[in-house]
Amino acid sequence: MFEVKNQIHTKMCVKAVIFAIFSVFCFTVKNGTYRLAEEKIAQSGGWWPAQLSRIGAVFVNPSSVYFILFCLFICAFLFLMQRISFSHCKVSIVLSVCYALLLLLSDSYFRYNNWDCVFGNGFAFLTSLMRGAGIGILFFFVMQLVLNIRLQTEKGAFSFGRTFLVIGGLFVLCWLPYMIIMFPGAMNADTRDQVAQITGTEQFCFTARMIQQNTPDFLWNNNHPVLFTLILKCFVMLGGAFGSYSWGFEIYSILQSLAFAAAIAYLLTKLRSYGFSRRIIGGFVAFFALNPLFPLYGMTIMKDIPFTIALVFVSVWLYEILSGKRQAGVKECSLLGGVLLVMMLFRNNGFFMAVLAIPFLLFLLWKEKKKMCCLVGTFLISIFVCKIAISGLLFSALGIGSGSSGEMFSVPFQQTARYIKEYRNEITEEEEEIILSVLNTGGTLDEIADLYVPYRADQVKQKYNPKSTGTDLKRYASVWVKQFLKHPGVYLQAYLNLAYCWFGMEGPADNIYYMNVDVYIQKMLDGVKEPEVLLPARNAVNGYTKILDNCPITSWLLEFSVYTWIYLILLVVMVLRRKREAFLTAVMLYANYLICLAGPVGYMRYAIPMIVCLPLVTVLTFYSDSVKIEISQDEKQEGD
Repeated sequence: MFEVKNQIHTKMCVKAVIFAIFSVFCFTVKNGTYRLAEEKIAQSGGWWPAQLSRIGAVFVNPSSVYFILFCLFICAFLFLMQRISFSHCKVSIVLSVCYALLLLLSDSYFRYNNWDCVFGNGFAFLTSLMRGAGIGILFFFVMQLVLNIRLQTEKGAFSFGRTFLVIGGLFVLCWLPYMIIMFPGAMNADTRDQVAQITGTEQFCFTARMIQQNTPDFLWNNNHPVLFTLILKCFVMLGGAFGSYSWGFEIYSILQSLAFAAAIAYLLTKLRSYGFSRRIIGGFVAFFALNPLFPLYGMTIMKDIPFTIALVFVSVWLYEILSGKRQAGVKECSLLGGVLLVMMLFRNNGFFMAVLAIPFLLFLLWKEKKKMCCLVGTFLISIFVCKIAISGLLFSALGIGSGSSGEMFSVPFQQTARYIKEYRNEITEEEEEIILSVLNTGGTLDEIADLYVPYRADQVKQKYNPKSTGTDLKRYASVWVKQFLKHPGVYLQAYLNLAYCWFGMEGPADNIYYMNVDVYIQKMLDGVKEPEVLLPARNAVNGYTKILDNCPITSWLLEFSVYTWIYLILLVVMVLRRKREAFLTAVMLYANYLICLAGPVGYMRYAIPMIVCLPLVTVLTFYSDSVKIEISQDEKQEGD
């Protein structure tokens, strides 16, 4: 409940009016360069009239909607200024400026693939300041509302098993139509590559061209997780035994959806067991049950969902060891380490997430030596088993190729491609030879430039030469640095163009979900396709999702950039409130964000793991320090 802190007075009213004016600029100002040709100036009757016309073009046509919005903003600001205690204003201002700048840059890159709408000329900078001020003011007040949130826990009768079954049952009930409509599951190019490895079809295995295979004519490699490929092979064989590969995939898809629903239900049941209210948990239940993205991804055959399921259990059990709900004993750490290993085997990101978490565990648990040694030891053993024993020794013995080392060069390769596109004439013959030895053996710089897609590095990255030596890479790095020093703006723009969708509200690939079977899979496995009788239902699901994406309110639920900002806000709150346990629980999620920001493209599926874990991170961040989270006796007896 809000509590009245101040009375309305003239100064407060003036502030509210000023804030409202700038806030309306968010919707009425169109920032940009608005360059004027000489003919346009002449038509306007001179330079000054032309400038007035130019300023007028910045504002959208007057409308009663904006006046109503202006009045609503005044009322909202007066209400908030009376009832919230403004705290940590400097931090809020800094984050608000960052939010406004990144939102404006994202809009510019979405429209023009450059930052001209913000930094194109002085007029663009001025109009961006006007619009950005409104964005920043609104975000500032959002931050102040967030900083005043305090969640309380409550005691009461609770049954872990019953709650889990109720929540899980609701998910299954709401997701069941998708399990039927999406027969035999959705499959993208990554799934095609894994099916090609299973069937030995080199023609459709694009990773075979990106790596050096240890064994000729054996396509299996760890560019896509071998564990997941092995699981898919089992269901392909099951489908073959049934006489229908489609049913093999459908059985897998349904089992994956049920496991996904169970993992989310487990997470929310855990939060309820800690004492958080039914209303909070009910809100999360509605979010996962009614949002079509989750059942759609549940029926999508790719590595992200098994990885997410494992990450949920890792996050919950890590928190419970950190908070003392579980002892840091051999049994508990072995269980955590086992699930951590599975998480790393389901997605290569998991290895780097675990590695990046270790320094924070060492630093923040330094005073609790036993807990620190147990957790760090657990992480190190799991990392060793994953990287050395399995990915190294076992895969080498079986002739399984490693992943493409070109993956980690997605950003540099993209920057080089943009440099070639904009400054081709400045590249020397020696630099050309060095670039082509790593990036496009047998090709030309013009081919690389033609492959450049501003928001996606996959096309350029796939031209990586797997035979590149360490010397080749060192020479390429030297050229990369040299060209960066000559034109740093190109490199910065190439990166922003690649990563802006993680922060902006629009993007060409901001809400990617999968509805169909990759056409090339049908060529490898007979009969694996969507039944025509279900196509109208699939189209209806697709239409429903697009309606939600286009609605101003529900579209936020389908924009993965929204969750990026939520995690940034939570990080600020964690630091300000010194929420050590919350931060260490979420440290791998933040590590995954860093990995994604260095990745080849921004997709919703890359954000799904962080979104699913968001309820845990949110409640741990906002629960009141004066209230200790309890765990129910019923759950202790169950021993999870």
